[in-house]
Amino acid sequence: MGKWSNRIPWLIGIVYWMLMIINGRFHQWDFQVYYGAAADWLSGGVVYGKSYGLPSGFYKYSLTALIPFVPFTFLSYFWASTVYYFVLLALMVKFIQKWPKWLMKSESHWSLTAVFWLTLIFFADHLERELFLGNINFLLLVLMMWFWYQIQFSKWKLAGWILAFVCLVKPHFVIALPLIVLLKQWDLFKHFFIALGSLFLIPIILCGPFDFWELNSAWFKTMAEHNAALYESPNTLYGIFHPFISQWVADPKMGYVLVVLLLMGLVILSLWYFWQKLSKANLSILFFLVFALVPSLTHTDTEHFLFSMPLFLFILLSIGKGEKVALIYLSLFLAMIPFLFNSPDLIGKKWALRMDEGGLGWANFILIVVFIVRVIQGIRENKAYIRLDS
Repeated sequence: MGKWSNRIPWLIGIVYWMLMIINGRFHQWDFQVYYGAAADWLSGGVVYGKSYGLPSGFYKYSLTALIPFVPFTFLSYFWASTVYYFVLLALMVKFIQKWPKWLMKSESHWSLTAVFWLTLIFFADHLERELFLGNINFLLLVLMMWFWYQIQFSKWKLAGWILAFVCLVKPHFVIALPLIVLLKQWDLFKHFFIALGSLFLIPIILCGPFDFWELNSAWFKTMAEHNAALYESPNTLYGIFHPFISQWVADPKMGYVLVVLLLMGLVILSLWYFWQKLSKANLSILFFLVFALVPSLTHTDTEHFLFSMPLFLFILLSIGKGEKVALIYLSLFLAMIPFLFNSPDLIGKKWALRMDEGGLGWANFILIVVFIVRVIQGIRENKAYIRLDS
C-alpha cells in the first residue's frame, strides 16, 4: 500500500481538526460526556442523571467503561479532546488498512489500496461524525475485530475478556453469545463470564462497595429510561418493515412481536444452514453479520452503522478476478447513498433526516442480504473465505 494512503487521510484529519478549532466547532460532545463523568466519578460526584455539554449528554454506560477515560481527566479539556481526536484518527488509518490484509485472498479483484479508499469513501460520513463527536464506536469496532482475530488462533481467554469489556460498554453486543454457543466454543463462553464478573467489580477498588452499589443502581435506571421501543426506531428491521406490517396488524406492539418471531425463525434456519455447509474456520465470518445486526436489531444512534464495516470489507474482498457481479455493485451503490450522504452539510437537514429515519436501515439491510448471498455462493463454489495474515 502506497505511502500516500497513509499521508492523505492524516492530512485530511489534521485540516479538519484545525477547521473545527477556527470555526469554534471543536467540542467533541460525546467525549465531553466521558471526560465529565470520569472527572465526577474521581471527585465523588453524581455521574448518572447529569447532563454533560448538550441537554442529551447523559452518561449511560457502566463504571468499568469509564476507567480508560480517567487518565484524560489529568489534562485540560482542550488537550484531552485533542489527544483523543488524534488517537481515533490514528486507529482509523491503521486498522482500515490492516483489516483487509486479514481477509485478502490472492484471487480478489480489488487491491488493498482500492479497498482502503473505497471503505473510507463508503463510511466517510460516519468516520467524520465519529471524529466530530469524539465517540467510542470505532474503538469498539477495533476491539470486536481484535476479538474475532483472537478466535482464529483459539485464544479463548483474551477473546473472552475483550468481548466482556465491549459488552460492559455496549450491552447490545451480547447478541454475539448465541453464535458462540453455536460454534461450541465453551472455553470462550467460560472466559467471557469470568471476565464479565471481574471487570464489572473492578470499580469497587476506586469507589468502595456502597458507592459502587448506588452508582450501578443509577446506571440500570438510566439504561431503562433511555431505552426505546423498536417500533419507534425507524432504522431497525422492525422499523423499516413497519409500514407493510401495519396494514395487517394495527397494534405496533403486536407487530413487533410478530417480526421478532419471524426474525428468530429466519436466524435459526440460516444458522442451521450455515452450520451444515460451512467449515468450522469459515463459520467465524458470521461474527461480521452479528456486528452489522447491532444497529438493525437494537435502538441505537446512526453512528453505530460503523459496525457494518467488516461486512462491507468481506463483500468487496469476496469478489474474484473476472467475476460478473454487476448486481453486487449496484446493491453496494444503493447502500452507499444513505451511508455517504447522511449529512446535513452535504444534502441539507431535510434529506439528511430522511437518511436518518429509515434510509440507513434499508442500506444496512441491503449489505446484510448481499453478505448472505455471497456466503451462499461461496458455499456452492467451495470457496475459502479467510486467509489470515498475522
